[in-house]
Amino acid sequence: MQPNDTRDDVQSIAAQIYEGLSFGVGDAVIGVNPVTDDVENLSRVLDTIYGVIDKFNIPTQGCVLAHVTTQIEAIRRGAPGGLIFQSICGSEKRAERVWRGTGDARRSARSGCRVQPYRRGKTASTSKPDKALRYPLALTSALTR
Repeated sequence: MQPNDTRDDVQSIAAQIYEGLSFGVGDAVIGVNPVTDDVENLSRVLDTIYGVIDKFNIPTQGCVLAHVTTQIEAIRRGAPGGLIFQSICGSEKRAERVWRGTGDARRSARSGCRVQPYRRGKTASTSKPDKALRYPLALTSALTR
């Protein structure tokens, strides 16, 4: 399910999530494509998604498809997170520029993101390596020439 809003209005996003759930969708992921790509906005939208997930104990995960480095930073700052995902543009030239600018994300992809998994009533946070779970970070791309 993709409950998007042209203003990233969390009330609108929540209403769309409820509507989608009423039709039985959202079982795999509830993913929002944000208008504003910053940590504060991403955290606000993730809090909204996981507020609904927690309220009804829905067995799904949430994702805000901001830049992957923004997602990682939001989770490091305490935002709930279940899925880190980013589609990388549609052209090879643009993808190369994006890839060059994602050094932190690539390092995380090689080693796995070290974060505690999201738990109901708690937010994810960075953790010590001995207690961390490893989540592979996948950057996907549909390149055209």
